[in-house]
Amino acid sequence: MARTPSSERPPAPPVDAALHQLYRRHVRAAVGMAVRLIGAAVLIAALESRLPAIREWSPFVTVVAAALVIWPFYTSTGRIVAWRIALGSTYLKEHRWHDAERTLGVLLHRRWQPFDFQGEGIYGLATALREQGRTDESIQALQELVRTRRGVWREKAEEDLRETTDPGSPNRMADS
Repeated sequence: MARTPSSERPPAPPVDAALHQLYRRHVRAAVGMAVRLIGAAVLIAALESRLPAIREWSPFVTVVAAALVIWPFYTSTGRIVAWRIALGSTYLKEHRWHDAERTLGVLLHRRWQPFDFQGEGIYGLATALREQGRTDESIQALQELVRTRRGVWREKAEEDLRETTDPGSPNRMADS
C-alpha cells in the first residue's frame, strides 16, 4: 500500500471531535481498570476461601493483582498522550495554533507529565503559545520543560530561552 504524500494528506480532524475521541478512550481505560479491579478482588477472595494456605501469600498476590489492574491503564494512558502529541504536532504543521494549544495544554499538569517524558508535547505547546503572541506563557512552558526533562527537546527549549534573553541574537520569541 503506497503512502500518501504529506501534501495530499487530509487535514487533521476538528479539535473538538479529536479531543472527544481521546476523552472517550481515557474513560474506556478507566472503566476497564475498574472492571479489572473488581475481577481481581473477587478472584483473590475466591482463592482465599478455597485455598486457606494462600493467605500467607496474600501480600504477594495483592501486589501481582494490583500490577495486572494498573499496568493496562497506564499503558492506555501513555498511548492516549502519544496520540495527543501526534495530533498537536499535526495542528502545528497546519498552523492551527489554537487547536494545538487546546490539544497539548494538559501536558503541563503534573498528572500528565510522566507520559510526555521527553517533553515533545510541552515544546509543541510552547511553540503554539509563541505563535499566538503569548510570549510569557511560552517562556513559562519552556522553563518547565528545562526544569523537568532531559534530551533533545530540553536542548531546543534551552536554545529558545537563550534566544529570548540574549540581546545580541535574533529574538524569535519577540518576533511573533
